[in-house]
Amino acid sequence: YCLDDNARALVMALMAYQRSKSKEAFELLPVYLSYIHYMQTEDGNFRNFLSYNRQYLAEVGSEDSFGRTIWALGYLIGCAASNSYREFAIELFHKSSRHFKALEHLRGMANTIIGLSLYLKTFPTDEGLVNELVRLTQPLIDAYERTQSDDWQWFEDKMTYDNAILPLTLLHSFEITGNEKARQIAMKTMAFLDNLALSNG
Repeated sequence: YCLDDNARALVMALMAYQRSKSKEAFELLPVYLSYIHYMQTEDGNFRNFLSYNRQYLAEVGSEDSFGRTIWALGYLIGCAASNSYREFAIELFHKSSRHFKALEHLRGMANTIIGLSLYLKTFPTDEGLVNELVRLTQPLIDAYERTQSDDWQWFEDKMTYDNAILPLTLLHSFEITGNEKARQIAMKTMAFLDNLALSNG
């Protein structure tokens, strides 16, 4: 089992529940949320992989899995499918927030920013986490400014995976912070990605 998939599944179940009030989707929420809880370490970080016999396969997971989990928790906090689930998600979210400063990779930061932005839509007066959002957004802006050229409007010198997450992240950040530079870079990089990915239809 892995944290990545459970975080994705939690978001998907929440979307299904919001769309149609699906009883089946609602009943899946504690499955995914309890996995996330089980994989959180004492200091608030998350493990990723678990064997079928419930053995942890690493002490700490990847930054991607951390960020996707923050995204899922932020989504749950924002959509409030149930008050008890929401309160539980807030507890897990706050416990993990001390690790935001340790993130080093763009996609780990990006996923975390999306979750943080969703959280701040619900709690806009949390000044400490607004400041954390501003701080986490800057490395994406810096990466773009370092790498971009007339014919390469991107954050890295090559395309890898989860590419659309990067401009999406800056739009989420802009919604909360009003950082116009973040919005402009998001629009430029989205257009560049569209042009590159859809060049042959």
